[in-house]
Amino acid sequence: MLRAWTGSAVVLVVPGAAMASLLRLRLRSLTTWAAIPAFSLATVFVIAEVLDLIGLPFNVPTVSVVVIALAGLAFARRRETGSVGGLDERMSSEAGADDGVARRIALGMLVLAIAVGILIWFRGVDGHGLVPPQIDASNHGFFVARVLHSSSVDVSKVVVSDANGTHAVASFYPLAMHASAATAVRLTGADIGRVLLVFDIVFASVVLPLGMFVLARFFAPRVPLVAGFTSVAAASFSLFPYASIGFGDVPLVVGMALAPITVVLVTRALMVDDDDERKRVPVAQLSAAALTIFTALAVHSSQVPLILALVTLVVLERAWRRGSFGLVARAVPRALVAGVAALVLFAPTLTRLATGVSERSSVTLTTHRSLGIAFGRLVTLQPPQATTRQTLLAALAFVGAAVWLLRRRPAWVLGYALVLGMTLLVWVSNGPLSRLLGVPWYRSSVRLDFNQAFFVSFFAGVALGYAVDAVVRRRGGNTRSTLWVASLSALVVFAAAIGYNGQRDSVSLLRRSFTVDARVTPASLAAFRWLHDHSRDDDVIVNDINADGSLWMYAFRRLHPLFAIKPIFSDRAAVGDWNDRLYLLDHLDELGSNSRADTFGTRYRARWVYFDEAVFGLFHHRLHLDALMHNKNLQLVFERGTVHVFRIVTPA
Repeated sequence: MLRAWTGSAVVLVVPGAAMASLLRLRLRSLTTWAAIPAFSLATVFVIAEVLDLIGLPFNVPTVSVVVIALAGLAFARRRETGSVGGLDERMSSEAGADDGVARRIALGMLVLAIAVGILIWFRGVDGHGLVPPQIDASNHGFFVARVLHSSSVDVSKVVVSDANGTHAVASFYPLAMHASAATAVRLTGADIGRVLLVFDIVFASVVLPLGMFVLARFFAPRVPLVAGFTSVAAASFSLFPYASIGFGDVPLVVGMALAPITVVLVTRALMVDDDDERKRVPVAQLSAAALTIFTALAVHSSQVPLILALVTLVVLERAWRRGSFGLVARAVPRALVAGVAALVLFAPTLTRLATGVSERSSVTLTTHRSLGIAFGRLVTLQPPQATTRQTLLAALAFVGAAVWLLRRRPAWVLGYALVLGMTLLVWVSNGPLSRLLGVPWYRSSVRLDFNQAFFVSFFAGVALGYAVDAVVRRRGGNTRSTLWVASLSALVVFAAAIGYNGQRDSVSLLRRSFTVDARVTPASLAAFRWLHDHSRDDDVIVNDINADGSLWMYAFRRLHPLFAIKPIFSDRAAVGDWNDRLYLLDHLDELGSNSRADTFGTRYRARWVYFDEAVFGLFHHRLHLDALMHNKNLQLVFERGTVHVFRIVTPA
C-alpha cells in the first residue's frame, strides 16, 4: 500500500505544483493547493494527448521529461518576475476586520475534517483494501491497465470489449484520471486496484474538504469560521463521498471533489471590479480557470454543466449586489477565452465528444419512485443503499440557506434548488424534460443526489459560523476567549448531534461496500497467479461477464478474460462479436458436439474458465457451479474458497 500512496502523491502533486509555479501562483496559498491535483490531472493528460498525436509512447520517461521541463521553466520565470498575488491575499483585503484567531480555528477544523475523513476510510476499508468495490471499479481498473499496456489514452485502444483491444465500445470517454493512475502504477510498481483506492481516499478525504473550505472562504471572507464548519460538515456527510464509493465510480469521486475549487477559480477569473481602471487581462487566473475546466471535461464530464450553471449564478449575483451589470458584460469575453483555451487543450478528443453525448443519452440508470418516497429520501439525505438518514444535518443546511438568503446571497441557494429540482424530476418522471436534463448524469437520480454535498456542507457551515459570530458580537468583552469557547461549543454540539452518527453511518456504508462488492480477495489473487503461471500468453479465460469481478485478472496479471467492456453503441462488428462470445459462454457444455460453439472456442482461444461463487450486489451468475462441475468438457484444476478454475478439455 505504501507504493500506491507514494506513486499517487507524486503524480497528483508534482506536475500540478510545476504548473502552478509556471503560472506564478503562490505555493503558500490553500487555494493553490486545492487546485494542484486538478492541474496535475490536466498536465498529465495533455502530455498523453500530445504523445498520441506525435506517435510517441505515453509512459513515465516521456511524462517525466515534460514535467521536468515545466519545472525548469517555472523556476526561471519565478526568478525573473516573482509570484502573483493569490486568492488568499484578495480575501484578506476584502476582510480587513477578520480575526486571526478565527482563521486559526477554521484551519484547525480543516485539519480535523481531513483527519476524520481518513479515519473513516481506514475503519471502513477494514482489511479489504485490494480494490475499490463494485463493477464500475473493475472497469476503471481495466481502463488503467489498457492505458499502461497500450501506452496511449486513445479511447479506441482503452475502452474495448476484449483484452486485445479488437473492438472499441465507446466513441468518447474521459480518461484523465486513468492516465494519472497509470503513471502512478508505472512509477512505483503498485497494484492498479490499490492506486485507484488511494485516489478515492485522497480526493474524498483531502481534496473535497479543502475545496469546500476554499469555496466557503471565497463566499464568506469576513466570517472564517464558516469555512471551518463547512469542511467539518463535508467530512460528516454520508451521501457523498462515502455512499458513492459503493458504486465503484472512481472518476465520479475525483470529478466531484474538484468541482468546488473549479467554481472558485473560474468565478475569480471572470469577476472584474468596477474600479479596476487598468483592466489587465489576468493571464494566470484565466489559465488556471481553463485548466480546471479542462480537468472537469477530461475526468468526469457530468459535472461540467453544473459547474457552468453555478459560476453563472455567482457572477450574476455579484453583478446584482453591486448594481453593475457591466461586470457581466466584461465577464463574457473572459469566459470565452477560458472556455476556448480548455477546448484547445481538449482538441484531440473534442471531435468524439458530441458522439459521446449521443451515446450517453441512450443510457438510463434510475429507478423511478413515487413523489413522496423520492422527496423524503432527498430532503433527509438518505443514501441509496441504506436506510440511515441525516435529518438534523439537512435541517441545519436549510437554516443556513435561509441565513444566506437573508444576507442577499441567492446564487448558491438557487443552485441548491436547481439540484434538488432536477434530482426530484429525474426520480419521479420519465418525460422529455426529465430525459433531457438528466443526460449528463446518465439520467441517474442517485448521481444527481450526490451533488447535495456542495450545498449541504456549505449551508451547515453558514448556520454554525454565523451563529458563533453572532454570539461573539453579542457577548463582547474578551473576544478571543469568547470566540474559542463559542467555536468549540458549537463543534462539540455538532459532533454529538450530527458528526458522530455521520461517521458511524459512513463507516458502515464503506464496510458493507468493501465486504460485499470489493471482488478481489486473496483467493481470487491466488487464482490469477495460478492462471498466470499455467496459461500461455494468448490463452483466453472464459469469465461470467464480470459478474464476479473477474475482469480484475487483466489489471493484476494481464490475463485475457473473454469479456471486458460491453458495447454501448450500435457498431455492428462490436455487438456481433459480443454476441458470439455470449453464445460460447452459454454453450460451454456443448463443446465437441456444437460446431458453432467449437468455432467460437477456437476463434477466441478459450482454454480456461474462471468462476467465483460470490458476485457483485444486484448482479447474478449466467453460469452455474453445479453445471460447471458436471460438465464433461471442463476439468477442475484450482479451487480456493469461493473461487474455481477449470481447464477446457475438448473431445478429439
